[in-house]
Amino acid sequence: MAAERFSSYRLPEEETLKKEKALDSILEKHRNVLIAFSGGVDSTYLLYKAIQVLGKDRVLAVNLQSGLNRSIKPDMLINIAGKLDAELMVEKLDLLSNPLVKNNSRERCYHCKKDIYGELLKTAGVKGIEAVLDGSNADDPGDYRPGMKALKELGIITPLLDAGLSKKEIRELSAHAALPTWNQPATTCLATRFPYGTGLEKELLDRVYNAEKFLQSLLFSGDLRVRCHDDLARIEVSGEEFEKVIENRYKISSRLKALGFTHVTLNLDDFKSGSMNIFLDESDK
Repeated sequence: MAAERFSSYRLPEEETLKKEKALDSILEKHRNVLIAFSGGVDSTYLLYKAIQVLGKDRVLAVNLQSGLNRSIKPDMLINIAGKLDAELMVEKLDLLSNPLVKNNSRERCYHCKKDIYGELLKTAGVKGIEAVLDGSNADDPGDYRPGMKALKELGIITPLLDAGLSKKEIRELSAHAALPTWNQPATTCLATRFPYGTGLEKELLDRVYNAEKFLQSLLFSGDLRVRCHDDLARIEVSGEEFEKVIENRYKISSRLKALGFTHVTLNLDDFKSGSMNIFLDESDK
């Protein structure tokens, strides 16, 4: 990775740099590591730091292609890993073959993470790798995330979370390190586009994925989601991009209806990650 920095991006705050040093200390404790690599902001920064601290020969990045996470294509993953001089493995896992995932209950994320990290632990065992690392950050425990329970049960290490690094801080540190993912929109599981209890079918996942890709093609620069409520598409973007939706409303409506939606709407609240969780009772969280 080239040593140059983003000259237009300010030096991270002193407190953020302290957390980065804490991350170094956490990583130094391991002989070798396998990193669950999505190609997103968090896992790319974690991979970069692991290589910086441990050396590339003691770090393996593994991406599981499951159909639920499609934001980063294999060629992009290879490109990012190449820039970091990281060893990368790309494997496939059919998560929808597990009815506990496919049924999309409120515990779906728990069962999904169990399958994903169970597979990564098998790979680590075959490769003789001591620890499996996940890119969860300090913002993640603030939402309903049953998958975190699965990580704890399986003994998965969460260095960014343990160091107290937030998403904003990880972006700042990534920009300072000239990582290509520093301003990349958040990548999330496509299952989060559906209300709990809506069964996950490949056709529905394809519909939402293609709808979001179309919106991205219209130069939406920030985070966006197309939430699926039966035949209704609810578009979520940040408030400053509402005007862009309105300007392109006929294109958007036509394309999304061609994909299979009957109604296309714009959510009037700003984009919010995990917005489907508002339907949960407090006792569920």
